[in-house]
Amino acid sequence: MVNHIIKISLLILLLSGCTNIRFTTNTIDWLESGFEAQEVETYSFAEIMTYNATYLGSVSEEYCHTKKLNPAPTFTPLVKELKIETQKLGGNAIVLNPCEKIKDYSSCSTLLRCNASAYSIDFNGV
Repeated sequence: MVNHIIKISLLILLLSGCTNIRFTTNTIDWLESGFEAQEVETYSFAEIMTYNATYLGSVSEEYCHTKKLNPAPTFTPLVKELKIETQKLGGNAIVLNPCEKIKDYSSCSTLLRCNASAYSIDFNGV
């Protein structure tokens, strides 16, 4: 009987100790940024000129890869970030300049750099 009371007491103590535990996640941020990036399309300069497009500015992203033994990532995450930045500016289109991959740049074993022009296309006025 005493053993049973001890087990119940420990269980109550354990459960009451968990009441202040808070779990956080960045899943919502990740999902939101994924949706933002999907709302922005990539166009060539010739294509963007055929639309009623307003230039919003230049956006750029860099990634410094420091692990020489592991291969550097692709440009895909940088392009996604360019699209997110464009969406934050109120845009829905980018004209992507050629991305650069620079070996042994400063403290980076590889530097990845992408630039784009951000635009807002008015599809209602086309």
